[in-house]
Amino acid sequence: MAATVSALRTGKLYTIAEAAHLAGGTPQNARRWLLGYASEGHRMAPVFARRDGDARLSFVEMIELVVVTRFRQGATGVRIPLERLRVAHRFARAHLGIDYPFASEQLRYEGGHIMHKFETSVPGPGKLAIDMHGNYALPSAVEETLNAFDYDTLDHLALRWLMDGRGGLIVIDPRFGAGRPVVAGSNVRVEIIKARFEAGEDVDELAEDFQLDSHAVQAALRVA
Repeated sequence: MAATVSALRTGKLYTIAEAAHLAGGTPQNARRWLLGYASEGHRMAPVFARRDGDARLSFVEMIELVVVTRFRQGATGVRIPLERLRVAHRFARAHLGIDYPFASEQLRYEGGHIMHKFETSVPGPGKLAIDMHGNYALPSAVEETLNAFDYDTLDHLALRWLMDGRGGLIVIDPRFGAGRPVVAGSNVRVEIIKARFEAGEDVDELAEDFQLDSHAVQAALRVA
């Protein structure tokens, strides 16, 4: 493996359903992306070899699923098939020489050029790069998400995800909350705030109990 990745980011943290929920996609598409599928006349190979048969995703794999979902959500005109994104992923992996190109800071800076090169080399449906007067950029939904990741300074892979954007209050960081969304600067999981709110506690009560600002509690409920 070209890049050294910490065990926390490569350990299997999420079920397919959990990863799909965090990415804003469907479990069916997440399963197809991770494990591939075969049906009459159609076949898509798995993105990663699962030698141990484990269908759970690591943090960096979940981040890649988020990016894949944003490519599909941000598509204009023809929707980009998952199989085409799998081929683009393989192209970017070879071009950058890393196992997780869609979780890499290099995609943030070079992604428009790489995807344009892919589209030129492998024509197909959908647009993965946008022509900005001769300069190529990724679709805005993808760029916004890539800008919401913090990256490791050594391997340049996603380190944490600021779910509600820069300056936001909700983060996914595999070092905290078992990799589930938490309020930034704390270990308070969003799902716990949501459960207690639905049980009848109000925002001020939750803020006092968890020693959080009420804005942080409201942000957690929005993300939840």
